[in-house]
Amino acid sequence: MNIQIRVDTTPAQRVVGEMARQIPYAVSRSLNEVADLGQHEERTKLDTRFILRRPQFILRTIKRNAGIYPSGDFSDKQHLVAIVRVDAKADFLAKFEAGGEKTARSGGSVSVPIAARPNALAIVPKRLRPRELHFKKHTTKRGKIQEKGDYGTFILRNVPVPGIYQRVGHVRGSIRLLYAFRPSVEIKPILGLEAEMRTTVEENWKRVFTAWFKRALETAR
Repeated sequence: MNIQIRVDTTPAQRVVGEMARQIPYAVSRSLNEVADLGQHEERTKLDTRFILRRPQFILRTIKRNAGIYPSGDFSDKQHLVAIVRVDAKADFLAKFEAGGEKTARSGGSVSVPIAARPNALAIVPKRLRPRELHFKKHTTKRGKIQEKGDYGTFILRNVPVPGIYQRVGHVRGSIRLLYAFRPSVEIKPILGLEAEMRTTVEENWKRVFTAWFKRALETAR
């Protein structure tokens, strides 16, 4: 005696097919949500890694728009890529991801602000930036070459602390160090954008994707 069992797999295939069709949507929405979380986390931690002298401007350099893909920095079903990045114009921030060493473009010295910055949280006034001081060389009666700029500034090179100095007050010899000249300056890798995104993905992806996939199935036609 033979017993035959026939099963119509069409409904199951239809369900599986519908599930497969919903995966790109769920992945796309999950990518965007996790990327948004990563952007938020990076922004909230910037002030623990840097002294933010222009906080709103700096925070806006952690981008989630105007990307290089057709969908921008956001994912869609055809482009399953979501981007969190540092604005290309904000190279002053991006260099802190890998770290390294800053050297002068001209091959000279790096000018490190000392008294040029009123306090640790302040921005160097435009008029006191090295290029705005308009240094010119002068030759004294004794044949000594001096480099003098605006606002009583001058450059000393053959001294224990080479840099840009400024005469202050009316007492002869009263000067302050505006900038110290250094051969190079260490750039510490403290931005941590890649590490922050990896942590965000590891901690949130499963939860976020599960929620979006469930929602996709519930709303599927």
